[in-house]
Amino acid sequence: MKRNTIVVIIVLITFIGVNLWIHLDKKNWKEYNITFKAFDKDVKIIIYDKEGDVDKYLEQAKKIYNKYDQLTDTKKKYKNNLYVINHRKKQKELNEDLKDMIEFANKNNIYINNNELVTYWNGIFTYERPLPTKEELDKIDVRKELINIENNTITNEIVDINMDYIREYYVTNKVVDYFKDNKIDNYLINVDGNVTLGKNYEGDFSTAIMNPINNEMMNIVYGNNISIVSIGKNNTYYTINGKRYTNIINLDTKMPYDNVLSVTSVSSDILNNGINAYKIFSMNLKDSKDYIKNTNEGVLLINNKQKIIINKKYKMYSTKQK
Repeated sequence: MKRNTIVVIIVLITFIGVNLWIHLDKKNWKEYNITFKAFDKDVKIIIYDKEGDVDKYLEQAKKIYNKYDQLTDTKKKYKNNLYVINHRKKQKELNEDLKDMIEFANKNNIYINNNELVTYWNGIFTYERPLPTKEELDKIDVRKELINIENNTITNEIVDINMDYIREYYVTNKVVDYFKDNKIDNYLINVDGNVTLGKNYEGDFSTAIMNPINNEMMNIVYGNNISIVSIGKNNTYYTINGKRYTNIINLDTKMPYDNVLSVTSVSSDILNNGINAYKIFSMNLKDSKDYIKNTNEGVLLINNKQKIIINKKYKMYSTKQK
C-alpha cells in the first residue's frame, strides 16, 4: 500500500512539474511581426520566438515578396519584369525566377497569356465602371495557350503575360521555404485574408472561416503547417448594379465566373492550395461537387442558393483533435 502511494506521489509531482514548465515556457514566447503591401494586397507576417533575434527573417521575407511584386508588375517597368517582356518586340533570355513561375503555370495548365483581359476587368472593379458590353469584350483577344519556352526564351507570337492568379501563393511558398531553411517553425502569414500557418507553440492554430454573405463565422479550422485560401471573401467581391462579382475571369465568356458564391480550400500543400481553390471556383456546381469528393484538400463551398457544401477532409480540419 505504501509503495503504491509513493508511486502516485511521484507521478503527481512529475505532472505538476511538467505543467509548470509548460506554463513558464509559454511565457517566454513573444510575437514579432511586419506589415507591408505586395501585389496590391495587405501582407502581415508574424513569427513567434523565444530568442527574439528574428527581425532579419521578417525583413528578408518582405524582400522576397517585393522582388516578385516587381518581377510580375505589368504596369510599371523594372529590370526584365513582365512589363518589359510584354512590351518587348523580340524576346531575350528570361529571368530565372520568372521562367520558374511560367513553368509552374504551364504545369498546372493555367493560361497566363491574357494580361489585356485581366487588366481590363481590374480597371472596371478598381474604378467602379459600368459593366462592359458584348461589343467591348469582343474587341479583347483571348489566348487559351500555354507559354512556350525554348532555350530560356519565350517563343509565343503574342506575349501578354499576367501572373495575378498565381503569384500570391507561389511567392508565399517561397517565403515558407526560406523559413524552413532557417529553422523558423512558428509563424503566420496573412495575405489579404488568406493565411499560411506554421506551428503554434500552444498547440493547433484556430482560424475562423467567415460567411461572405453576412460576414458571420461559419466554423473554425484547426491545424498547423497548412494553407487556408478563400475565393469569394467580402474583400474579393465587387458590387456593380447590385450584383456581386469576383475578379476571376472566364476566358470563354470573358466575364467573371459566377458558378458558386465562395470556395475555401485547406491543405498542407501550400504551393498548390490556392491554385486548387481557383480551379474549383471556375467549375460548374456539378463538376465541383464531384471533384471535392476525391481531392486531398479540405473544401467548403457555398453555392448560389447560399447552401454550404463541405467534403470529408474539411470536416476533419474543422474538428478539434483531442
